[in-house]
Amino acid sequence: MSQRSSQNLGQADSSLEPEFRQRCDDCFRPVTQCYCDAISPVDTRTEFLILQHRRERTHPFNSARIAARALTNCQLVCDRNEQLAEMQLPIKPTAGLLYPSRDARLLHQIPPEELPEQLVVIDGTWHQAKTLYRDVEVLRSLPCFALAPTTPGKYQIRLEPDDASLSTVEAIAAAIRQMEPENADVDRLLDGFYAMIEKQLAHPQANYSGETVQSKRPPNLNVPKTLLSDENSIVVFYAEATPLQFTTGEQWANVKAKRRAHPLPPVYVCAQRISLGDSKASVAAADQFVRQIQPREALTPVGLRHMGLQVEDFETAVSIEAFRNQWDSFLQPNDRLVAYHSSSIGLLNNANAQVPVYDLLQGINYDLENRFEGIADYLESFGEQIAPPICKGRGGRRLASSVALVRHLRELAG
Repeated sequence: MSQRSSQNLGQADSSLEPEFRQRCDDCFRPVTQCYCDAISPVDTRTEFLILQHRRERTHPFNSARIAARALTNCQLVCDRNEQLAEMQLPIKPTAGLLYPSRDARLLHQIPPEELPEQLVVIDGTWHQAKTLYRDVEVLRSLPCFALAPTTPGKYQIRLEPDDASLSTVEAIAAAIRQMEPENADVDRLLDGFYAMIEKQLAHPQANYSGETVQSKRPPNLNVPKTLLSDENSIVVFYAEATPLQFTTGEQWANVKAKRRAHPLPPVYVCAQRISLGDSKASVAAADQFVRQIQPREALTPVGLRHMGLQVEDFETAVSIEAFRNQWDSFLQPNDRLVAYHSSSIGLLNNANAQVPVYDLLQGINYDLENRFEGIADYLESFGEQIAPPICKGRGGRRLASSVALVRHLRELAG
């Protein structure tokens, strides 16, 4: 598994000469920086299966591509998490997963007769790897193995989370050394990797000093004034609608059109004031609002799973009128809302509930280069952690990530 973050340490220059715009179809690098000639075939007794997160497929500095081309006994499968979860992956009964789970065994401590014949490797940032492990059920059934690197990785052109982290190709090379100590060809596996790094470091526009990473404040960060208000008046908010019901094969546009024609109030609302200076501190009852609301339509098992809730969670659900009164009591005269998305605001309007001045997180271009899978991935690149949710389900997770993002953006803009 690639043990790194998704943050790049160098920036491309928009004034590059025309020849740099011509890219190699195999390595996706400019033709003047193609490293394909440095890749040599490497035979292994162990079979490798690389499951690649879709956002890594065309990344110009992706190292799994090098491993897949060099290893003669290797397959690379790349797709969306949900597609990988549904497909019949070529995983053998004797397979193991290179993933540092809590029960993972160190490869160098495994007797030869207990080593896996096939090693599955996840390629992606730490957050992407975690989502693949979470979403692809078959991975969680595999025995996990881990490395114990003693020297830093050489991946100087993408930021590593710590000194012991390795790129995907480095991790595979380390695994081969520990599983097949007699393999004299393993060093060739890294030739293409080192060539890629050397060519990039030699680029006239590259700046990889190892001291200056990314500017803490990205350029043109459009933090709205609402987020810079008094922290005691900022309320981060998320609402769940009654999950859409549709028949198999029905067009998504038709489903959304039905919802617009019959607007429903929310069934689950959660909000948190960000007045706490320490994001890890417990949230006072007065600073949080969590309500289940009696649905106008019956919640199906599929809908409940979609929200991450259970039937029992709605045993204390309140009427829509009670929700409005309680919501009005929670809000203060100078409060400003920060909503996860526009749908949350629409649900408040459907309930005829109070809607103060608000901003939408989905309207803030915090990911200027569109490099991150979501809020958690973005925050991880800054070393930020998301506090435990104050409430259940998808709503609780989204609220927690939204609160962390608001605090982070306030710090950047401050």
